[in-house]
Amino acid sequence: MKINELKPNYTFESFIVGNNNKFAYDRALEIANAPAKIYNPLFIYGVNGQGKTHLMQAIGNKILQNNPQFNVCYIRIDELLSEIIKYIKDKDNEELLNKFNDIDVLMIDDIQFVAGKERCQEVLLKLFNKVYGDSKQIIITSDRHPEQIIEMKSSLQNRLEWGKIVEISTKN
Repeated sequence: MKINELKPNYTFESFIVGNNNKFAYDRALEIANAPAKIYNPLFIYGVNGQGKTHLMQAIGNKILQNNPQFNVCYIRIDELLSEIIKYIKDKDNEELLNKFNDIDVLMIDDIQFVAGKERCQEVLLKLFNKVYGDSKQIIITSDRHPEQIIEMKSSLQNRLEWGKIVEISTKN
């Protein structure tokens, strides 16, 4: 499975903090310093271009700086959905889930695109339960709040709301 590398320039130091993102920034920094201890999952949402991906990757980069032995997995939802569809066709969800056995942090970017894809949501729910059950950190971004993602299974939506939900707004 192709898992994107973290962009080394997406750090807390290069993130521009303002009134619109200060709360999200502070929660992200807390997680970076204590992964899977608080706010699990962290759900970051807001319109495109506000820095959600930058902030999520800053968490991953900081975690790796503090814990070089950690395995941080950043994946865009379209890439994860391609893998899920492949394993649904092969009827081998367990093999897909096993690919995530060694991760310490799972970061999924743009989860809103799973809406309406019921079978994919079922596998994603299993993945979420596995990673969360293994006490690993989950960080997710979306362009909207989980309750605003139409055609999402309530069980998956509930999981996304378990931890901390933070908005990066356009208003400063």
